[in-house]
Amino acid sequence: MIKHTHGNRAGSTLGLGLLRFALKYIHKYVQYLAKDGTRYVWQQDRFVITTGKVAPIMLLSRAAYDEQFEHFAIASKKAVKQVLKQRGQNALQLCLIMPKQQGQRKVAIVTPKANVMALCKQAKCVLPISWLLAADNQTALTQLAMPDGQLYQLNSHQGYASLPANPLIANSTQALTLLGGHTSVVTRHWQAAEHALLWPLLFKLPVRFWQAGFVGQHSTLNKAFLPYAALCALLAVGYVFTASYLVNYQLETRQQQLARLSAELGPVLAARNTLLQLTELQQALAASQQQAVPSAAFWSIIAMAQLNAINLSQAEASELNLTLQGNAPSATGWLQQLLNLPFVSNADFAAPVRRTQNGREQFTITLQLRNTAEPNSAQPNSAAPTPEQPTTATPHEDAP
Repeated sequence: MIKHTHGNRAGSTLGLGLLRFALKYIHKYVQYLAKDGTRYVWQQDRFVITTGKVAPIMLLSRAAYDEQFEHFAIASKKAVKQVLKQRGQNALQLCLIMPKQQGQRKVAIVTPKANVMALCKQAKCVLPISWLLAADNQTALTQLAMPDGQLYQLNSHQGYASLPANPLIANSTQALTLLGGHTSVVTRHWQAAEHALLWPLLFKLPVRFWQAGFVGQHSTLNKAFLPYAALCALLAVGYVFTASYLVNYQLETRQQQLARLSAELGPVLAARNTLLQLTELQQALAASQQQAVPSAAFWSIIAMAQLNAINLSQAEASELNLTLQGNAPSATGWLQQLLNLPFVSNADFAAPVRRTQNGREQFTITLQLRNTAEPNSAQPNSAAPTPEQPTTATPHEDAP
């Protein structure tokens, strides 16, 4: 086990080294082109202005190009390419053809601004910043602050939409409305500290993005693009290998920690289960004791009613509450007798008293029993009911 752990650590270190090398290597071949023609390189975790040679791969600022989407009722990708080639013979346009949906093709057409057109033609591959952000498949509105200004981009399952910040857009809420997003969409604010998150997205870009960004002649597209495609594929494989190795290493480490904690917490969990069982037993005994007093009081009241010529038609008890229905020579007198009992905390009429044809008073009385006092009156000879269920008694209507 120890050797295996050291092997995982060594593999993890190697994977991290490969990832750092891949990111450092790709940085040498990528520049960011701002809207005013200024070029930036990535050095020491930040963008720095450069005046050197134009890099093969150019990230184009959102304010440095116009982007529009068109739909073609053509299922063939090759036919769409022919149409786009005929339309854009005299201008530099980057055309990203989306996968076919319902027999149609959606195409993102990017046209660089005139002041950056010459620099774009010197690069081998031009990647609009909106394409790079589109590689992140998470549905969210991203507010990205770049060296030459901010941009807003909405990614969803339907595709992406972006626009550069301008004085008419004061906040991300207005940008979300203009881009057609729902208010429930998550908003991410990427400042200079989050610029490092852009570089891993280069490895997530599908091949069709790279092909669409190639600015060479169409006839030499495949041959000229091959070295860059091979490089990106190699870096992507290294990135995937490193990420999978790190995940496996972390998973095994967590499993070992969990196994060690399980062995240590075993006695504690057993003691906790025993304590919970004892607590449940104590609560059950306490509930049973609380229900024993109302049961005895219930039968004491029934017996007292029989002795005082009270005809009870219905009597129901539930825990500390008792409801009596019947007739008596004096309902008020019967209520006063109940209030004088030591185990009765409160009693009152639940309905108006009515006089019957034989001169007796029909009543409905609700009373509340005490849960600590024992009844002092005599207990009837009948057995008390079980405390688990509400008690119901229906004495005879004939008074003794």
